Amino acid sequence: MSDKSAKSKTLKKAIAIVAAVLLILLSPISTVIFDGIEELVFNLTGSAFSMKIQLEDGEAMVAVLDVGQAESIFIKDGDISVLIDAGDTRSEEKIVKFLKANGIKKLDYLINTHPHADHIGGMRKVIESFEVGNVIFPEVPKKLIPTNELYTNLLKTMEKEGTPLRIAKRNEEIPLGNGMLEVIYTGPADNLNDCSTVMIYRFEETSFMLTGDIEKAAEREILSYKTDLGCNVLKLGHHGSSTSTGKKFLDAVNPEYAVTSVGADNSYNHPHKEVIGLLRDKGIQLYRTDNDGDVVFVTNGEEIEIFTSKEGK
Repeated sequence: MSDKSAKSKTLKKAIAIVAAVLLILLSPISTVIFDGIEELVFNLTGSAFSMKIQLEDGEAMVAVLDVGQAESIFIKDGDISVLIDAGDTRSEEKIVKFLKANGIKKLDYLINTHPHADHIGGMRKVIESFEVGNVIFPEVPKKLIPTNELYTNLLKTMEKEGTPLRIAKRNEEIPLGNGMLEVIYTGPADNLNDCSTVMIYRFEETSFMLTGDIEKAAEREILSYKTDLGCNVLKLGHHGSSTSTGKKFLDAVNPEYAVTSVGADNSYNHPHKEVIGLLRDKGIQLYRTDNDGDVVFVTNGEEIEIFTSKEGK
């Protein structure tokens, strides 16, 4: 075969391949292909794998997201979606990816427990990325309200987007799909950590204690209310620091499981060994985002199933 004939056949093959590709691109199947590629890229980009949790009818989830040495908790109950805190600025993309992976287009509530940078850092991005029904802030004394650029820019974004803001009130109840968020404590206090809004999420026979960064002074005040604090799951205060989770408070909550949001090899050494020891002594299983990744509790109102995005060390 001559070189000219070989080149002619090669050219014809190339034209045939291009034509086939064009046919695929112009056909309905291309949408499926591109959707699959988009989903693959979506789940593989970002700081961590974006877990997708499929809830059955009558189930709810509480997800403690892996956002490093920061904190963000997502609750999905029926048609109601709640985000409690939004990590720091480094984790904003991760939070948005997780929400989108789980089909969230609107947040009914965006709640800030207290305005430290590791709890509000991603809130601007969240507000810009989703429709937000209500924003709830804690009660903070004027002298403790941040004046930094992060906080002031957040307020400007909320004003620009027309996002409604209100202050949390103790004993208020926020109805969700089948459950309820009960505010059992909020500021003001002498430090921002103890201004944290503390809530119990109750879903039929299961309950979750969500503590923000409260320390032992706030825990003692909560104990003085003589409220039933018993919960299946305790989100440790202040990332598992020994400034929080006093023995009396832990005894009152008496959880089966504890979870804490911490960064790998963080400079604070959170969670502290004193807290780990208390949990061990009471036989409470601890989940931590540095080892377990996203920690997702799925409940049907009677039982709790736990999913993590990576195996513990």
